[in-house]
Amino acid sequence: MKRFTFRLAKLERLRDARRRASRVALAEALAEARLRRAERERESEALADARSRPWDAGGSDASELKRLAAWRDGRVRSVELADAAVADAEAVVETAGRKHTEDAREHRVIEKLHAKRWRQWVGEWEREQQKFLDETHLARRHGSTRTGPGR
Repeated sequence: MKRFTFRLAKLERLRDARRRASRVALAEALAEARLRRAERERESEALADARSRPWDAGGSDASELKRLAAWRDGRVRSVELADAAVADAEAVVETAGRKHTEDAREHRVIEKLHAKRWRQWVGEWEREQQKFLDETHLARRHGSTRTGPGR
């Protein structure tokens, strides 16, 4: 009997490679989103610190108060930018997750087909083996009960 060969093995390897690449992209997107969230957290803490500072620093003049207000406004803008970066990173994670799910599903279909073909081949191989054993048994049986010259 012929050896088992899966005719779609090349396609299976390609889909597996695509699945692994999309898993790497998803992991990278998750890491980037985690960094963006940490950055947003740092910016939020800096904003909370800026808001907790008193406006009157003991005899400050108007220019000092303007600089403090500008600094606080800069903290607010930094938090807003960090929020936008987190939203962008989470959108990338969602897209990468969908791509990985799709690639994994496509690979799983080929894996199931491979397993099905393997089970069919094993079944055929077992039938061939049983047929051989049955024929061997019958040949021995008929050979041992045969009468004739030399027996």
